[in-house]
This record gives sequence, C-alpha cells and structure tokens, in this order.
Amino acid sequence: MGKASIPPPAKLVIAVLANSLDLLALGKEELQSVYGPPDLEGQPFKFTHTDHYQPEMGLDLLKQLLSFQRLIPKDALAEIKLKTNQLEIKLAECKPQQKLYKRKVNLDPGYLTGSKFVLATTKNYSHRIYLKAGIFAEVTLRYFRAKGQMSAGWEPYPWTYPDYREEHLRRFLQQVRTIYLAQIRH
Repeated sequence: MGKASIPPPAKLVIAVLANSLDLLALGKEELQSVYGPPDLEGQPFKFTHTDHYQPEMGLDLLKQLLSFQRLIPKDALAEIKLKTNQLEIKLAECKPQQKLYKRKVNLDPGYLTGSKFVLATTKNYSHRIYLKAGIFAEVTLRYFRAKGQMSAGWEPYPWTYPDYREEHLRRFLQQVRTIYLAQIRH
C-alpha cells in the first residue's frame, strides 16, 4: 500500500482575457490584490481562436498570461477558480434586475509543476476530474521528452485549447517552469 503524502506546491498561472489593454490591466490589478505580484507576465496577444466570448465581451479580444510569485497548494485550485469567478462578476457590467452579468474580463486560473500544466474549469467532460464546488481540473499540457530527442518541452493533448498549443505560450510556460523549479529547490 502506498503512503499518502502532500505534494509540493505549484505555480499559479492565470490567463486574463479582455477587449482592451486597460481591461487586461484592471484584471491584473484585481488578481494582484488577492494573489500578490506576478513574477512573470506574458505579452498580450490577439485571441482569435474562437468567437465564443464575442457576444458577451466584444470583438478584438486580447489574452495575457500571468505567473504569480507565491506558490499554491495544488488542492487550492477549486477555491482559486471560485474566487476568479467572483472577480469576473465584480468587474462585470451588471444588470441586477435581469440577473445578468456581462463580463468585461475573463479569468482562467491554473497551475504549473515540473511535469504538467493544469487548468480549472466549470465545464465537465470525459477528460476532466471533478475537484469540488462545481469545479473541474484538466491537464492541458505535459512536459515531455520523446525517446531519442535531446530537448524536452510542453506537449499538448488532443483536448488542449488551440491557444495553449501555440509556441509563444509554450515558451512562456517554459520560462515559468524555470522559475518554479528554482523556487522549489530553495
């Protein structure tokens, strides 16, 4: 029988999606007030992978990934997703009489370890694991070196979102991984 043990903490990474640099900055400011300062910020990029968010958030969407200095317990991911959902509502255009919230900022938290990048979601599917309180987790990328290859890197799964398949995001996550590995060594 294996002995249960607490795994090392993980690196919190949150994607911010909005239709302007000002709203990206507002999302980042709200996140900093809860999770402290980021230690690495990805370059904002045009998010053109789906039109799913356009009816609610408009056109010309931008996305930016933020990595936070403070490491988190892996089992905190559900609470973090619930908190980012609350922040989305706080920043939303509200019409309480209609019980309608039109998001201006979308926040997608996840965590990174030396071997995987995990995202939190409220949507269930066959490859997602239920955490609690309506929150699921998905291993989105794995850190992998194929037999006979000299270098390793982030590898997508068939279900990986298209933007996380892009080289620039995987390069950013490689930088985050380097910082994370240095943090857990100390």
